[in-house]
Amino acid sequence: MRPPYLLLDIDGVLIPFPDAEGAGPETHTRHDVVPTSRTADNPVTIWLNPAHGPLLMHVIRTGLVTPVWCTSWRQDATTLIGPLLGLSPLPHVDLPRPQITTSHPNGAE
Repeated sequence: MRPPYLLLDIDGVLIPFPDAEGAGPETHTRHDVVPTSRTADNPVTIWLNPAHGPLLMHVIRTGLVTPVWCTSWRQDATTLIGPLLGLSPLPHVDLPRPQITTSHPNGAE
């Protein structure tokens, strides 16, 4: 029997939204990443807590859950976010692209 899925979200969960000044929490490290929908001259600034990667790896290694990215980042979760946290490649749920009418501060989508 396959273990239950652990659905991993990103925005607002692993990547906190910036404060009013456009900064992330002191516990997080700033990264500029280029999702597949962007070009190198138009990166997205994100903040990740380096402690989250080892914490997630500990949970994954228990074998009690099957981790899957479930986020609008889609494949970029595996190619951009996971490596910054030290995670091995994980499958992702291919969510439909939402009709976004407003952009997050600093251009995060």
